[in-house]
Amino acid sequence: MKNEINTKFMREVLCIFLCFTFSYCNAPNRNLSAKEIYNTTVNNTVTIITEIGQGSGFFIDSNIIVTNYHVIKGANSAVVVLNNSDKKYAVKGYLAVDKINDLVLLQIDFANKNFIVMADSIPKPGEKVFAIGSPIGLAKTISEGMISGVRNFDEKKLLQISVPISHGSSGCPIINSEGRLV
Repeated sequence: MKNEINTKFMREVLCIFLCFTFSYCNAPNRNLSAKEIYNTTVNNTVTIITEIGQGSGFFIDSNIIVTNYHVIKGANSAVVVLNNSDKKYAVKGYLAVDKINDLVLLQIDFANKNFIVMADSIPKPGEKVFAIGSPIGLAKTISEGMISGVRNFDEKKLLQISVPISHGSSGCPIINSEGRLV
């Protein structure tokens, strides 16, 4: 798990998976309740456990999970617990890592059939967003907040959010009111 892949490759891999997600997945075009978002998204999220800590993640392909790099940094091994099951799956390795943006693509021996669909546009301040993570090990926890601001930083657009992200929820998806990944 400790071998490194360059940032350019990471961006290319993420672009391919995000394009796949845009092309092959459908999501509602209406505002959903928190309960509906939870019910349609929780099975696409996971808890990641290493010998040094834990975090959260989500599927972007049948056996590929996105999480924050710092969730697995320094770990020799990791397991993924599906949030709709108690089964644990070993992380086979990672496909790409981007330390600057704190992202990693993990590969596991499990084929999930559902993924979280990317939003079509950048959300605006005041729009509701949700997170589904595992704060302090409490899997399948949903939190609600909003987009507090859209910031330009080093030629990137960053979303400022008011959704609580507690220890253990790092790497969880941020989902808009249509159930799409922002």
